[in-house]
Amino acid sequence: MPHLQISSAELFQACETIFGPEIKVSIDFLEYLQPTGIKTAFRKRAFETHPDRAKALGSFAMDLNEQFINVRKAYERLLSFVETKNEGTVYSSLYNDLRTQQDYSYKAPNN
Repeated sequence: MPHLQISSAELFQACETIFGPEIKVSIDFLEYLQPTGIKTAFRKRAFETHPDRAKALGSFAMDLNEQFINVRKAYERLLSFVETKNEGTVYSSLYNDLRTQQDYSYKAPNN
């Protein structure tokens, strides 16, 4: 997978999209993140948002398609982050920025 440039805000948003708004994203959470956990959460969210399930969910396929695309993009961002984190390359400055922030956690706002 190609390495994507990602900001800390995009990283937090990707975590919220894949794991849900109730997850508290922290440095510890990001350090613990593994491809298998991301994949499991992605599959659950993909099932919940796949446009082929629109009729069964009582939703419009176009709305679900947009949600599904966002889930897929979030999945790609998180996998890219984990791969580069494990390689110790591209995201070292982002990861260091996250470590030096005064507020070490992010809680998604309730919508």
